[in-house]
Amino acid sequence: MSTMIVSKTTINWWYGLFKAIVQQRRKGLVNQITVACEFLKENAQRAHPKRDRQSGILQYALEPAFYASV
Repeated sequence: MSTMIVSKTTINWWYGLFKAIVQQRRKGLVNQITVACEFLKENAQRAHPKRDRQSGILQYALEPAFYASV
């Protein structure tokens, strides 16, 4: 999936985060954050990382946080 398509699916993973916050469920919130990060890691990767290293945000040597080991 492209980053644009993933951004259109925000309700699928964002709703669980808000629900856990409203219900004040810490463990549920941690689980939902994990699910959201995994979804984004799998589906929201940059489409053109080589081009981004030249002209996009990666030219400043910034790397997405989800590449870091948890």
